[in-house]
Amino acid sequence: MTTGILKLVVTVAAAIVVLTLLPLRPGWARIAGVVLVAGCTNLWNALDVAPGRSLKVFLAVDAILLFAVDWAVVPGVPILFALGVPALIVDVRERAMLGDAGSNLLGFTAGLGLFVALPDWGVAVVALVVLGLNVAADVVSLSRVIDGSPPLRWVDRLGRLPADASGD
Repeated sequence: MTTGILKLVVTVAAAIVVLTLLPLRPGWARIAGVVLVAGCTNLWNALDVAPGRSLKVFLAVDAILLFAVDWAVVPGVPILFALGVPALIVDVRERAMLGDAGSNLLGFTAGLGLFVALPDWGVAVVALVVLGLNVAADVVSLSRVIDGSPPLRWVDRLGRLPADASGD
């Protein structure tokens, strides 16, 4: 068993446990929710290959979730937003990094927040989008897509050290 397979099993199991504790939804929406939460966990890990990238995407999603979810149900939304801002400064300046543990926590929280905030059909749609992004990350590379899009490249590089200073 590889560490990737182990991480997938643990993430899916954690998503199943957490989603069973939330208010009742139809079975298909809960299955889509497991795909959403596990997919977001993996997606945020795939984004964590450049300084600040994973945190920037998380803070953008989490800023919307701050207004869309009950913080008592998903307390990680406001807590990780408050901690994410200073962490982003340190991350983009290459003084520290999230690593797998940090990016997985961000992705799990984002997926859980989306599950709570979205209607049943929205959970299914976003789960498919996240699944597609995970496939794209394995086939094309998200870095290649980001570097090929001037607006995404600009946001991605925002706050980072110049390429010659960071060794890129």
